Amino acid sequence: MARKLVGYGLSGHFNGTTFIEDKSSLEHCPNCGTRYDLFTHNPNYKMGRKRRGHLFYTYDLIPIVTQPFKDFVWENGYAGVSFLPFKRDLERFHLIVENVIPYDWNVPELKLDEYCNICKRYNSVATGTDDRFVAVNAPLDDGFYRTDLFFGHGNNKGPIYVVGLETVEKMKAFGLKGIIFTPTFGLGDNGRETDEKPKIFYL
Repeated sequence: MARKLVGYGLSGHFNGTTFIEDKSSLEHCPNCGTRYDLFTHNPNYKMGRKRRGHLFYTYDLIPIVTQPFKDFVWENGYAGVSFLPFKRDLERFHLIVENVIPYDWNVPELKLDEYCNICKRYNSVATGTDDRFVAVNAPLDDGFYRTDLFFGHGNNKGPIYVVGLETVEKMKAFGLKGIIFTPTFGLGDNGRETDEKPKIFYL
């Protein structure tokens, strides 16, 4: 059965910083050492020099967005999206997405390693492919989502953020830049028909 396009994964370039330098004080698994809350906010974070674009990632995979990105979300009234502020960087925000969609664990390329019997998580998770696969049966509604599965290694892990097909077009029209869009496929054949395999593209 063919896989059809249901949305686009959302990412940005690394900005050369680490969100939380010293993670030793954070509550973590006594066995594998991975912190329990991978969304822990650091109000004292500062990105440093200005960079072109509206979405960036720290080395520990925290998404950092700009005021125009926040304005875009607010103007469209997207639910389940919030922006945590910084004391020392008033122009940028820690992006939080609460709308969760399941990643497709049956994709053969998915690589799961170093399972921890204490916290019941894999210490190392990789997609194994440029494409993304989620366990949904139809195109995603206009909005922002994140996967239930976190990707990366150890404390440097985060979910894949996904937007609906309509959302992509709105982001283009709004003028957001520096964003990478990765084709995201759902289950079955209830997605968008495409003449050619969708490819990664950039704003």
